[in-house]
Amino acid sequence: MFFDFLIFTKRRKNPMNRIFCMIVPMKKIIVVISFGVLFFLCAIMGKAQNVLKLKRPLVYYTASGSIGLLAAGHWATLNTKPYTIADLATFNRDNLNAIDRQATFQYNTQAIFFSDATAFTCAAVPAAMSLLPKIRKEFVTYNAVYAQCLLATMGQSMILKGFINKARPYVYNTNAPLDRRLSRDAGHSFPSMHTSVSAAACFFAATTYCLYYPESKYKVPVWIGSVILPALTGYLRNQSGRHFYSDIAGGYAIGAANGILFPLLFKQRK
Repeated sequence: MFFDFLIFTKRRKNPMNRIFCMIVPMKKIIVVISFGVLFFLCAIMGKAQNVLKLKRPLVYYTASGSIGLLAAGHWATLNTKPYTIADLATFNRDNLNAIDRQATFQYNTQAIFFSDATAFTCAAVPAAMSLLPKIRKEFVTYNAVYAQCLLATMGQSMILKGFINKARPYVYNTNAPLDRRLSRDAGHSFPSMHTSVSAAACFFAATTYCLYYPESKYKVPVWIGSVILPALTGYLRNQSGRHFYSDIAGGYAIGAANGILFPLLFKQRK
């Protein structure tokens, strides 16, 4: 996960490790923000905007808002307090409903790997679609809107993680590694960001495909795939012991809403 390295190195006594652990995640955030700003600035100068158009001043609000959400989310998650040994003793899976309880018995490391793989695959789908003939004409504009969609989704998910501070299923599982259960990330269960990002990417891809290819006979298969892939990511997150199904449903709803909203906000009106 995004903050695993940060949590691990903060426990080291070496001062240089503490400095390094602060720099590494910040670099990741700066890279993400830089790509968003780069796409935004390049798209403003783009000439071909027939289907999607970065309308001003709307684009100023959405671009700054997306980056602001990401920064706020980063702050919220960093200010989450890790659980203590005493806290772990208070978590009883018997107090959960039957649907959520099943997740507390899961801790499949292979599912962790495959959920990462499906999430990255979903995130790459719109980027790959931007190479299609009609979309390629608006390559920069298309990816600028997509970058804002992802930034907003990540920011919303991280803010909720930080403020809700819901324990992950593996916190209840005594078979899970203790250092994992005591990490700051252990309290970031709701919502599932893997699922929200996957849903945002896939729903963005399906929505924009229909905008660029309204007469295509592949619209239904595209939508079916876009619905299934994020659900698969969510299922794998559940099997890995990272999320309850309620976390997955929340992440799915956030991502799907953003994936549909952003293309429609920037749809060129004829």
